[in-house]
This record gives sequence, C-alpha cells and structure tokens, in this order.
Amino acid sequence: MQRVSANTEQTNEFLSLIKKRWSPKDFDLEKNISPENLQLLFEAARWAPSSRNEQPWNYILVKKDEPEQFEKMIDVLIESNKTWASKASVLVLTLASLRLLRSVIFRRM
Repeated sequence: MQRVSANTEQTNEFLSLIKKRWSPKDFDLEKNISPENLQLLFEAARWAPSSRNEQPWNYILVKKDEPEQFEKMIDVLIESNKTWASKASVLVLTLASLRLLRSVIFRRM
C-alpha cells in the first residue's frame, strides 16, 4: 500500500482549526445564519465520505422563524439540551440509516 504524504502546512492548519473548535451553548439571539452559509454547510456534508458511498444520512433543518416546526424539533431533545437549543437560530437534526442498502443488495446477488 502506497503512503500518501500530506502537505505539512495544510495539515498543521487543519489541526489548528480542530484544536480551536468549541461547542457553543449560548447563542446571540439577534444573529442568524445566512442562506449561503447554510448551503455551504450542507454542501460540505454532501461530500463527506461514507462506506461504499452510501451516504446513509438525511438532515432536517428548522429555522427559528418557523415557530411551530422549531418547537417540534425542541420537543425531541433531552431536557438538558432544550435550554440552549431554544436560543439557536437554526436547528439541524441528523438522521442516519444503520443498515447499508448496498450491503443487502450484494448479499442477495
């Protein structure tokens, strides 16, 4: 197996971003995520690698300005997450299939 050498500068930059990452629990109630940034987020998710390129995930996005749907999304969360999540401008629920479709098809052949 051939080893792929990484660009050291890019690797260091990437690792630096990961190390600086943080998970906010307090949100600016006046700030919204632009449609362009949401599109970019889901485009990145679309290109994420998956086993056999199955991409066994789906996303449900609800914005704060859709109060009925937003409240339904809050209701599925555990109590400790409801407090901070209710302050977010957007919530995304990730759904993933635990059974790979192509694995089933290959076994049947």
